[in-house]
Amino acid sequence: MSSQDSDTESSIYSQTKPSKIPKQTFPLAHPPPKFTPRLRFLPRLLLQIQQLSSTSHRVLPILDIYQPPIQGKSLPKCPRKLHARDIYLLQNDAYTNLPAPTRPRTGAGEANVTQFPTTAGVIYLSPSSSSSCKRQQNQTPQGGDSTGEGNLTDEIFFPATQQAWTVSETHKGYKFTSVGAAKDGITLEWRKRTPGGRRPVSASGSASTDSDANTNTNTNNGKACEEEFKDENPRFVLCVSGGADPRVRRSGLAGLEKKGLRVGGWEARQVRYLEEVGLGQGDQVYTVILTLGVYVSRAEGWL
Repeated sequence: MSSQDSDTESSIYSQTKPSKIPKQTFPLAHPPPKFTPRLRFLPRLLLQIQQLSSTSHRVLPILDIYQPPIQGKSLPKCPRKLHARDIYLLQNDAYTNLPAPTRPRTGAGEANVTQFPTTAGVIYLSPSSSSSCKRQQNQTPQGGDSTGEGNLTDEIFFPATQQAWTVSETHKGYKFTSVGAAKDGITLEWRKRTPGGRRPVSASGSASTDSDANTNTNTNNGKACEEEFKDENPRFVLCVSGGADPRVRRSGLAGLEKKGLRVGGWEARQVRYLEEVGLGQGDQVYTVILTLGVYVSRAEGWL
């Protein structure tokens, strides 16, 4: 066989082989408990998001979640100052896939610059929602309206893409709607899985039958880290709400539970759709999903 024939076969194989984003597991690591003064003059570390290596048992810290000090905090490329009730995510020093911005010092030359951690995302919490979390509030009535529950005015902002998201709580979970950056806003929903209820079909099984939807191969997208005590460990599945291709809308993009997140397992059509609606590419998409997961974790009282 000639080298030309070999190259042709290789090209055909690469075109027919389905491209798929591998699943990634992100454990949520809490810092050791310590006394927290009422007047907090330094940022408080709430949580660290780690990435579990697919080839080893090592975990790599990627995002640190902080609460600003009592006097608030200003971050670069953010629309307004953060209050003590807000939350912000910083890129961990060990996570070097994204370049950290630099800030010139006053009166210094080009070589004299200060490097600071990249702000991955900011969660602006309204006074009403920051006073208590979901576990401290009364549960939503079973017969409540599904469109206007909770008068939340919380906002999530991503400095890298200058994209903002508004948040609304429903009896099914939490809805996040992008505003401003994209031509047509996209709505993502972290939907709570009810015990014994049917979960959204995963990306790998979007065309499967009902019996296949219960198999392990078709439900990995909705899983997070823990596999036991389903009733004691609430789970959420991230889905696209309305305006998308039905196959994409029914697919679970990620799974969330108290111990961590599982993101990925997407097919090419899902990746294309997420890019077209303005979520970004590569790490930017992961950052959006992880930040939305942090909001749900905080609302559920897991932080």
